[in-house]
Amino acid sequence: MPDLTAQIITDGWFHTGDLVRMDEDGYIEYIEKKSFIIVTSAGVKIPPTEVEDVLLQHPGVAEAAYVGVLDEHKGQIPTAFVVLKEGQSATKQELRTFCRQSLANYKLPHKIEFIDSIPKTGSGKMDRRRLKERR
Repeated sequence: MPDLTAQIITDGWFHTGDLVRMDEDGYIEYIEKKSFIIVTSAGVKIPPTEVEDVLLQHPGVAEAAYVGVLDEHKGQIPTAFVVLKEGQSATKQELRTFCRQSLANYKLPHKIEFIDSIPKTGSGKMDRRRLKERR
């Protein structure tokens, strides 16, 4: 597959699409897959793990995923998928208010959907692609 190979190997370097940060001691910290970054209709980029970390601090939230759900007219709609802890409850408005305490307005979920479980890949990681395709 020469076309695909040419896209990921440039000047002898293999480009994984991973975003990383190097600290002052030279240690590398994994941030996110580039393809998972949400790009709003205004062109603002939101790393999903930042929003997920806030949602997971809510006492009623067991799991959270933040993805850009594709919309034909609006591009990516920042959507939070939330699994509540057994016996716990929360409303969409309660979660928005909770997020507003820690996040800038542009990072707030435009939509919040409650689901029974976050889909996982074969290796047990969150399957963001399946969530992105939900309608």
